[in-house]
Amino acid sequence: MKKILLTLGILCSKLVFAAVSIAVPDLVYENNVTNYGINNTDVRGALIKSGKFKIIHTPKDFNVEAAITTQELASHESAPTTKSAADNLRYILVGQVVTADLHDNYYSLQNTTNNTGTRTLNISVNYKLLSLKDKTLISSFNINASASQTAILRANTTDKLQTNQGKLVKDISQDLATQVASELSQADISLGEYHTTKFQHYDE
Repeated sequence: MKKILLTLGILCSKLVFAAVSIAVPDLVYENNVTNYGINNTDVRGALIKSGKFKIIHTPKDFNVEAAITTQELASHESAPTTKSAADNLRYILVGQVVTADLHDNYYSLQNTTNNTGTRTLNISVNYKLLSLKDKTLISSFNINASASQTAILRANTTDKLQTNQGKLVKDISQDLATQVASELSQADISLGEYHTTKFQHYDE
């Protein structure tokens, strides 16, 4: 019987890219720091959009607060104990909000009797990128994010500065996400895991 070569793939090996697995738990707020509703939701979205990371759920037995205050994950209070978590997760990005400030500034408009009012929201977050595999601190960095809204206030009136609080929080959340994604792209980690896929030939 004549042998027929069935090609099931390309003849050469193919390099396949797989995104790095990373968990990004919710932000932890330092004592006495006001929580304006800013979290890591947009950070996770930005990392997914980058195509370099695969977001994994934070293991239930991972102590985020303990990880923030230590330089490594050697503590049983921080490191996940389940084998499945260790198999699927390579990195954890934990963040603590150390300052959060909302303030208003008023300025006179030249050649008018009107004023402008600007409401600004600032936030400072300390991040740590931790390796679950090596139980070590890979990188640490601080992000200062801000967002503002401005309105014109008529003179000699009871006009008060009114802003869209939801949009202000959304804007600063996106600023935070953009900066974090940029920082991680420069971190000393492998931004891709590669493996070689070989295709076989079958004779019939």
